[in-house]
Amino acid sequence: MHDKESIGHMKAACKLAARVLEYAGTLVKPSVTTDEIDKAVHKMIIDAGGYPSLLGYGGFACAMEFLILTNCRMET
Repeated sequence: MHDKESIGHMKAACKLAARVLEYAGTLVKPSVTTDEIDKAVHKMIIDAGGYPSLLGYGGFACAMEFLILTNCRMET
Protein backbone atom coordinates (compact mmCIF):
# COMPACT_ATOMS: atom_id res chain seq x y z
CA MET A 1 0.00 0.00 0.00
CA HIS A 2 1.12 3.52 -0.75
CA ASP A 3 0.38 6.43 1.53
CA LYS A 4 -1.19 9.68 0.31
CA GLU A 5 2.19 11.37 -0.04
CA SER A 6 3.56 8.59 -2.27
CA ILE A 7 0.43 8.64 -4.40
CA GLY A 8 0.77 12.41 -4.75
CA HIS A 9 4.35 12.00 -5.97
CA MET A 10 3.28 9.33 -8.46
CA LYS A 11 0.52 11.56 -9.82
CA ALA A 12 2.95 14.45 -10.22
CA ALA A 13 5.42 12.19 -12.06
CA CYS A 14 2.69 10.93 -14.38
CA LYS A 15 1.52 14.47 -15.14
CA LEU A 16 5.08 15.49 -15.96
CA ALA A 17 5.52 12.43 -18.19
CA ALA A 18 2.34 13.36 -20.08
CA ARG A 19 3.54 16.96 -20.56
CA VAL A 20 6.95 15.72 -21.72
CA LEU A 21 5.40 13.39 -24.30
CA GLU A 22 3.16 16.17 -25.58
CA TYR A 23 6.11 18.57 -25.80
CA ALA A 24 8.27 15.98 -27.56
CA GLY A 25 5.54 15.56 -30.16
CA THR A 26 5.60 19.27 -30.97
CA LEU A 27 9.31 19.04 -31.73
CA VAL A 28 8.96 16.32 -34.37
CA LYS A 29 9.61 18.05 -37.68
CA PRO A 30 11.67 17.37 -40.78
CA SER A 31 15.38 17.93 -40.12
CA VAL A 32 15.02 17.83 -36.30
CA THR A 33 17.08 14.90 -35.02
CA THR A 34 16.00 12.55 -32.26
CA ASP A 35 19.14 13.63 -30.40
CA GLU A 36 17.92 17.25 -30.45
CA ILE A 37 14.50 16.18 -29.23
CA ASP A 38 16.02 14.06 -26.48
CA LYS A 39 18.17 16.97 -25.28
CA ALA A 40 15.11 19.24 -25.15
CA VAL A 41 13.08 16.58 -23.32
CA HIS A 42 15.94 15.98 -20.88
CA LYS A 43 16.15 19.71 -20.14
CA MET A 44 12.39 19.92 -19.60
CA ILE A 45 12.50 17.07 -17.08
CA ILE A 46 15.45 18.63 -15.22
CA ASP A 47 13.85 22.09 -15.24
CA ALA A 48 10.70 20.60 -13.71
CA GLY A 49 12.74 19.22 -10.82
CA GLY A 50 12.84 15.65 -12.09
CA TYR A 51 15.55 13.37 -13.38
CA PRO A 52 15.16 10.92 -16.28
CA SER A 53 16.23 7.98 -14.14
CA LEU A 54 15.78 5.50 -16.97
CA LEU A 55 18.83 6.73 -18.89
CA GLY A 56 20.66 3.62 -20.00
CA TYR A 57 18.00 1.29 -18.57
CA GLY A 58 17.39 -1.77 -20.70
CA GLY A 59 19.81 -0.53 -23.34
CA PHE A 60 17.94 2.70 -24.02
CA ALA A 61 20.47 5.46 -24.66
CA CYS A 62 17.97 8.28 -24.21
CA ALA A 63 15.16 9.07 -21.81
CA MET A 64 12.88 9.91 -24.72
CA GLU A 65 13.24 6.47 -26.29
CA PHE A 66 11.95 4.79 -23.17
CA LEU A 67 9.02 7.19 -22.78
CA ILE A 68 7.96 6.81 -26.40
CA LEU A 69 8.27 3.03 -26.43
CA THR A 70 6.45 2.74 -23.11
CA ASN A 71 3.64 4.94 -24.43
CA CYS A 72 3.40 2.86 -27.61
CA ARG A 73 3.16 -0.35 -25.60
CA MET A 74 0.40 1.14 -23.46
CA GLU A 75 -1.65 2.05 -26.53
CA THR A 76 -1.49 -1.37 -28.19
